[in-house]
Amino acid sequence: LSAESQKTYGGPLYHDLQHSISDKFDDYILQIEEIEDATDEEVKELFQRLQLGTALNTPEKLNAIGGGLRDFLRTLSQHDFFKQKVAAQDTRYAHLDTCAKVVFLMLKGIQPRMRFAELEKMFRENISFSPTSTVGKKMKSVFDSMNRIFPTRKGSLRNRASIVSFCYIVSRLHETGQLRTMENKLQDFLENFSSNLRAEVEKGQ
Repeated sequence: LSAESQKTYGGPLYHDLQHSISDKFDDYILQIEEIEDATDEEVKELFQRLQLGTALNTPEKLNAIGGGLRDFLRTLSQHDFFKQKVAAQDTRYAHLDTCAKVVFLMLKGIQPRMRFAELEKMFRENISFSPTSTVGKKMKSVFDSMNRIFPTRKGSLRNRASIVSFCYIVSRLHETGQLRTMENKLQDFLENFSSNLRAEVEKGQ
C-alpha cells in the first residue's frame, strides 16, 4: 500500500473495517478473461506475452514453446550428471538451457550466434523430435559419458558455458569413436583446461 492508503486502510482486518470502507472492497470488480478453444501453442504464446511485465529469460521462453525437443531436453536436464556432478544451480531452467545449447551444436555445428532466436528456431523445427532418434541417443550417450568422466561434483562444472564446451568435446569424440578409450583421460584434461582458462581471465582483469 502507498503511504496515503496506509493511513486510510492500514491496520484493521477486513471484518474490523468500517462498512463504508469494506463496501469499497466488495464493490471492486475483478476482470477475468476465459480462453476457450485455444490450442496449446496459442496458450503458450499468450503466456509469453503476458510475462513481458516480468521478462522471461531465454530458458523460460524455450520451455514455453513446448514440443518433442522441449520435452526431451527437460527430461535430459534431470540426468544424474546434472543432479550429482554439476555445481551450477538449476534456477529458471538453467539446465534446460545447457542441454539446448549442446543439442544446437550437435545439429548445427559451431555457429556465429547461439541466442534465443536461433534456439527458438531449432525448437520449432523439432516439434516432433523423438528421443529414439540418432541425435536423441547421442545426447543421452554424451551425458552418460559426462557422468562417468566426473565421479564427483566439480567446481569446474559451475559455469554453464564450460559445461556446454565440455559436452561438445565429448560429442565430437563420440563421433570419431574415440570416446570410450579416452574417458579416463578426459577429466584431467577438462579440469586443467578450466583452471588455465580461469588463470587467463584473471590476468585480463
